[in-house]
Amino acid sequence: MEAALWAFSNDSENFIWQDICTRGLQRHPNEEILTKTLFDLLVFVAHKRIEGGQRLDYESALRQAECVYRNSRTTITNLQFFIGLVRRCEEPPFINITAPLQLKIIEDLVERYPSQEKLWDFLAQRELRGFALSDIKEHAKRNEHDTVVASEIDNLDSADNGSNLTKPVFKDRPMRQRIELCAKVYETALKTVSVGSHKIYILL
Repeated sequence: MEAALWAFSNDSENFIWQDICTRGLQRHPNEEILTKTLFDLLVFVAHKRIEGGQRLDYESALRQAECVYRNSRTTITNLQFFIGLVRRCEEPPFINITAPLQLKIIEDLVERYPSQEKLWDFLAQRELRGFALSDIKEHAKRNEHDTVVASEIDNLDSADNGSNLTKPVFKDRPMRQRIELCAKVYETALKTVSVGSHKIYILL
């Protein structure tokens, strides 16, 4: 992993670091630290390309990050690992460009770990911090609509392509509304998690 980080720090676009990580994962497919390192670096590359005006190339890095995530689902079962991937996406430089990836991971986690209290607590706290799931879903629908419209007018490669990438995905809500959304997630959790477990608390 140290070799990959060193290669990345010297030239992030050389992708020697990606080869190092990939070879490592071929030998140790369930290695969480190595998997997360590769995921993190790809997300950073996507952000760097956005800043550099490479709006088409950034998608390639994000697709690779999603591929790393998808592969990890077959070898890693630790919920905390996947929560860590979402937390990386939540960081200010990445929060908007990774919105579709956040949605994908969260939907998968709800499907795979519906009885895990830690998952529901994480999702509730996201609402409290202003990262409403409804905003990501709305963003995904908007992007899908824009893609269809662009396809119909054969304008996918226009200068406006990707113009929404850096726009805020999450709405600026007052704390009262965030608390209400947070409480709703906990209410859903209480209906979903096995009866008899009293470890879910609303801590505001």
